Amino acid sequence: MKENIKCKEKIINGALELFVEMGFDGTSIASIVKYSGVSNGAMYHHFSSKEELINEVFFSIHKVVKEDMLGSLKGCIDIREKFYALWSTRIRWSLANPKKKMFMEMFSNSPYMEKLWTQSVTDQFNFLCDIFDEANRSDIIMDMDADYLLCHMKSSSNGMALYLRLHPKKYSEDFLKNSFKMFWRSIINI
Repeated sequence: MKENIKCKEKIINGALELFVEMGFDGTSIASIVKYSGVSNGAMYHHFSSKEELINEVFFSIHKVVKEDMLGSLKGCIDIREKFYALWSTRIRWSLANPKKKMFMEMFSNSPYMEKLWTQSVTDQFNFLCDIFDEANRSDIIMDMDADYLLCHMKSSSNGMALYLRLHPKKYSEDFLKNSFKMFWRSIINI
């Protein structure tokens, strides 16, 4: 059983590397098999298609991001603290995982995301929607659709992660906290 999991992880990790390097269209199943050092049989035992593999890479990364975000909420009491924890965790994760971040960006801007943006993805974000709904009910933030707020938070944290990747000397906790104020002001109910 462990060997089976290890083989699947090898395929996922190899696919991630190749997708980031060569894109979804430029990466073939044969190249993933060769790069991962597995057999064709092992590949097709775990994944019936390249699309299924792409989706699995997405979900495996998303699971870790979700766990990090949930962990960051421990000890947060008020809405602003929760939003800062979620926002800053996305930035820190992006900086620590550049290839996975690149994959997630590619995926987010691909037809694969549109196909997946169904109940399966929405279910993954329920904990965020609960926080957003709590914020909307409390009248602390402007009343916004949870999907829109998720996209807005994602674009703000992505922009900050890009800025810090280009200007790593600017990174500090104080800088993050001050930068968060811009995002917070864009959603607060004044």
